[in-house]
Amino acid sequence: MKSLEKKIQKERFEVDKKLRTLKSEKFACVPDAETATRKLLKKFFSHELKEINFQSVGSKSDTGFPYAVQFEVGLRESKISLEKKRAGRFILATNVLDKIELTTEEMLSKYKGQQSVERGFRFKEDPNHFN
Repeated sequence: MKSLEKKIQKERFEVDKKLRTLKSEKFACVPDAETATRKLLKKFFSHELKEINFQSVGSKSDTGFPYAVQFEVGLRESKISLEKKRAGRFILATNVLDKIELTTEEMLSKYKGQQSVERGFRFKEDPNHFN
């Protein structure tokens, strides 16, 4: 869950950065502004466009680009809730069926303990070890 939250925060930083750039752009017409905004947000997993407004910032004869875009971005709750359900879940199976002999907590503890043993044998995979 922590890594998912970090991913969302990192993405929010990127979204804000891209949207600041988009806010400073001017567009020739409303469809151009809407297309650019939707295209930008399509790249992101956990954020979506909630509301979009267009602001006239001049006449077409002045600059050729009389529209600016304003928008509201929010979290894409459906995708985030799905990822939260998936986050941190895995299956541990054993052939010891007696809960007195091996409790759930003991099984998890033994599983996590394997990592330190496996880390100890990592040197064998190093091609320079036997040189």
